[in-house]
Amino acid sequence: MRINWEIRQKIEQLYEQGKSQKEIALIVGVSEQTLCHEIKRGLKELKKSSGKSIRRYYAEDGQQE
Repeated sequence: MRINWEIRQKIEQLYEQGKSQKEIALIVGVSEQTLCHEIKRGLKELKKSSGKSIRRYYAEDGQQE
């Protein structure tokens, strides 16, 4: 199954809500392995001014081929 833009937006929303990869995979209807690959495609690590870093999934980055 190819992941389309709407699914990527849903993944971004659920990831931001703190859902687990297993929960997200079940909700959007893909395998955990497919979701894992997708998250790796769109995951960015951002440095905060405090020096801490946060990881965030961006649908736009996942969409790029």
